[in-house]
Amino acid sequence: MDRTVLRGPYEDPSFYLPRKPAQEFARKHTIYGPGEPSNLLYMVRSGRVLVRNSFDSTSPSVTRIVTSGGMFGEASLIGSPDPGESAITLDRSSVMSWTMAEVEQQMTRDARLRPALLSYFALRCAELTERLEALAFYRTQERVMLGLLQLAETLGAPMNGATRMAPLSHKIIADYVGTSRELVTLHMCEFRQAGLLQYSRSFIDANVPLMRQELDRRGIDRSASEGRMVRTAV
Repeated sequence: MDRTVLRGPYEDPSFYLPRKPAQEFARKHTIYGPGEPSNLLYMVRSGRVLVRNSFDSTSPSVTRIVTSGGMFGEASLIGSPDPGESAITLDRSSVMSWTMAEVEQQMTRDARLRPALLSYFALRCAELTERLEALAFYRTQERVMLGLLQLAETLGAPMNGATRMAPLSHKIIADYVGTSRELVTLHMCEFRQAGLLQYSRSFIDANVPLMRQELDRRGIDRSASEGRMVRTAV
């Protein structure tokens, strides 16, 4: 199974979880959703899973996109499933799952699991904080660039000098960034003309070094190792 490369000094918790038979889901299958909250911790073996949340009956926002080796459904570990959260497959996906009792039993058997899980979900919180900062402080064009950069780092793989991701609809990217589909389309066209991005129905190629240079030129210091963004004096 391919492993997700985690940013920073984080250990992959999937190494310490017990092996179980995986469930196979078709594309656009709802694993759980509003009214049917999750009571399991999930790990994606293959494919991609879209996790979104509806806060106070608002339109759902994309909280993250989980790919091979990534985990979701963590609210089950504290016995408080989120009733507004849903998980939907973007592709045909293979997913492994555990009950809270199974995770706790494995923590007793292998003490390395607990800190690995804490580190993994701390990283996910840092990424969400990063996006909230972008929403609060940056213009839409910068937010779209930052969102695409984060997605490339978490979902992409090197390909022909770029970082290639499987295709995502402009609507999903808009929900991830917190803007409209029309503005995402506009700015992605601008990025393509500037050589920052290439995309088709089959892929999205991000020129990560050029994106970072452009953000630096605009006075946005984004450290991938720290997962933080800081507006610098310009």
